[in-house]
Amino acid sequence: MYGHGAAPPPTRSAGTVIVLRVLFAAAGILSCGLLACVPLFRVAILRGRWFDWTAAWVSLPLSIAALAVVGSVPETDTRSDVALAAVLILGAGSAAYYLVTDIRMSQAARRFGGYAPPHAQTVQMPYGYPHPASPVPPYTSTPV
Repeated sequence: MYGHGAAPPPTRSAGTVIVLRVLFAAAGILSCGLLACVPLFRVAILRGRWFDWTAAWVSLPLSIAALAVVGSVPETDTRSDVALAAVLILGAGSAAYYLVTDIRMSQAARRFGGYAPPHAQTVQMPYGYPHPASPVPPYTSTPV
């Protein structure tokens, strides 16, 4: 009941991250824009911002409506060309937005954390040599 809790999830390897990026980006492009909402929903789940959720939910009916226009009007009609261009641009745009956002998020997690404080021991001393005394005295409890 009062144990250590759940173990943290294992970190993903670089190969797994690249495969996931390719699959999510390909879902929007290879489906001719029908699944353009998939990478956008992935971004919305990762970031949780209102703009990402709005973009993901708006892209779903937009792609369905554009493909319905493509299928319902004759092939010689210019509305078909405009709707097909819109759905293809939506698919490519959602993939590009996903890739840019995911790469920026992974780089932000690996940013430089700063230098170690001057009194911190950053290098192990060789065996047999005495360790230098800490410049900060150890914490002692205060009498009550």
